[in-house]
Amino acid sequence: NTMEVCFFCSCNSTSMNKCPRCGKNFCSLKCYKCQKHFCSEQFYKEWINLHNNKKDNPPILPFEEYMKYQDDNVEKVDMPINVDEGEENNFDSDDDDLTYLDDVVKDTTKDFNNLSMTDIDAKLTSNGLNVIEGDDERSMNNLYSKLTPEEQKAFNLLFEEYQIKIMLRYISSRTFSTAKSELVSTKNVDIVSSLISKKLADKFTKLFAIVHVNGRQFKISQNDLIVLDNNQPIEIGDKIKLEKVLAIGGSEFTMIGRPLLNKNKVYVNATVVEKNISSPEADYVKYDGKNVKHLTWLSREQTTLRINSIFVDPSIIEE
Repeated sequence: NTMEVCFFCSCNSTSMNKCPRCGKNFCSLKCYKCQKHFCSEQFYKEWINLHNNKKDNPPILPFEEYMKYQDDNVEKVDMPINVDEGEENNFDSDDDDLTYLDDVVKDTTKDFNNLSMTDIDAKLTSNGLNVIEGDDERSMNNLYSKLTPEEQKAFNLLFEEYQIKIMLRYISSRTFSTAKSELVSTKNVDIVSSLISKKLADKFTKLFAIVHVNGRQFKISQNDLIVLDNNQPIEIGDKIKLEKVLAIGGSEFTMIGRPLLNKNKVYVNATVVEKNISSPEADYVKYDGKNVKHLTWLSREQTTLRINSIFVDPSIIEE
């Protein structure tokens, strides 16, 4: 690249532009529009005259209508592409008939629900695919790469639908399922009691309890935190037992005290983890008709407890 000099500002540059009319060098649009360059003035005059001489100026259209107008007036050109035999399948086309994928999805889903993993492996082997040993990522990616782009899209949609069904089934069975309440006759009391006893004896059963502490009721479960107002006569690290339990239950049962459950068989273990002061709150008082105002910032002492465990003796069912 050689250095060239701008005709209008006399600067040196290796990337100089040249006017197609007069052949003079210019370095920027500013130099192109300067008064010394007469070609630019003539250029803009011609375009203004051309614009004013038009009889029918096209109306100003919104962006979407303008793009649609442009698409409708674009000349459709179908240029043939010379490809070797065997490479035609590598080109993606929206005109391909992909209805066969629906049949593939239906047949695959049916086989997955009805066949064993051994039969599925045998079917993959007969179709030229190696049997996957294990579920490592490399093997899965290798199998996924055997699919065409259209089949990969169909597989992704099928997998998302499968995951959504599994998640909804889990949520409906765990979180939002509600058993219909029924009156149990005295003949079935023993059966219900035995079922509740098994639930209480199972260490994996998640329990909740309603306890009465410091004049308030709290619904708690294991590892919850509760905050008690005012300074309680306990220190950080003290382990305490909450014996005023009004109710206890799980996902399938609830035991209600009248008003309390037996404190020897049902209680909650907790630990004092923090003693601090709450955020200050403004206490504003103004007397009508008098120039008397009181603004006081109040903070309360608080004690925080962590629920360690909920103890239930299964023999409480017999009471």
